[in-house]
Amino acid sequence: MFEWSIPVANLAEKKGIKVDFVDGKEVVKSEIISRIEKLDPKFIFLNGHGDDATFYGHENKIAIEISDVGLFDNKVVFTRACNCAKKLGKEAADNHNCKSFIGYENEFVNVRQTNTEILPLRDEVSRPIWEASNVVPEKIIEGSTVAEAIEMSHKKTTREIMRLIFSVELGHIDVLKALIINDDGLIYHGDGAATL
Repeated sequence: MFEWSIPVANLAEKKGIKVDFVDGKEVVKSEIISRIEKLDPKFIFLNGHGDDATFYGHENKIAIEISDVGLFDNKVVFTRACNCAKKLGKEAADNHNCKSFIGYENEFVNVRQTNTEILPLRDEVSRPIWEASNVVPEKIIEGSTVAEAIEMSHKKTTREIMRLIFSVELGHIDVLKALIINDDGLIYHGDGAATL
């Protein structure tokens, strides 16, 4: 997931947005909270694992839970992690001042080539999945509203599905399933007109 965040970070830097990566052993509750409080970012993009009420960090330890969502006040948040939009995102937007919380209310599914695990950006099997998901943060960085960014991700997914329906590419059926599941679960809570 980290590798597929790099194109988003590169775009942000080109747009003059300062990017602060928290990666590896740093993805723990204390570090995430400290950085958000110190830097007060307008946009937070979290990649990892999750459940309805929790985002997990290094070694699957709790990094953000419902009691922490006040950190997202006045921010646009995109969480690429299973299920986090269901309760965590809803709580942040409905009972706190999170401008908009975007994420997946079900599993985020990926398919990959095992021979590209070291260099995930060369994985042509998973590329459609990651590119469709990356549309959301990329469009927000470019100035689109949350609702527009999600709509553009849906359109990208539809194009990929149509391309893959008649494909004989390696793993195309599994990629189709992943695209459909991910697209179906992509939602937001809060203000669809929110921008950076």
